[in-house]
Amino acid sequence: MGYLIACADSAVMAVHDCDIVTYTHGMLSRLVFPVAHPAFPYHLSKGFYPSGSATTGWAGGVDAQPREPASHRAEKGTSATAIT
Repeated sequence: MGYLIACADSAVMAVHDCDIVTYTHGMLSRLVFPVAHPAFPYHLSKGFYPSGSATTGWAGGVDAQPREPASHRAEKGTSATAIT
């Protein structure tokens, strides 16, 4: 991760667990697509996957956070940088 940040030539970085028992190749695509697609205003995408036994009822999913305009961040007094 530090190498990618230092190179500053990557628009999107994906990090996920390496011990996901229910892993499928589509999980990475669903995680990265909202952030990588230029038409979508997202700068963060967090994936959830089933944890524990099948009886827990927790199904998992993906949550993408929209980019907030700089004017809104200024009003809140925060500074956040969107990955573009």
